Amino acid sequence: MIDLDRLLREPAVARITGFSVHTLRQWRSLNYHDKGPPWVKIGASVVYRESDVRAWMSALEANSASVRHDRTGT
Repeated sequence: MIDLDRLLREPAVARITGFSVHTLRQWRSLNYHDKGPPWVKIGASVVYRESDVRAWMSALEANSASVRHDRTGT
């Protein structure tokens, strides 16, 4: 069976991530693949898979925790 993931539009991703729609668009236009969640273009629309946004945010949290650990030594 195909698992259909919920697709989110830019305003929803901006609300979830705390980054503005403008920032999300900049990351895409500048091909900053290491910044921002993966996106999909369907026709003229840009959408984000909810699972990709969640995974990207989890990776940010993990990276943030490792940086804090490195700085504090704890």
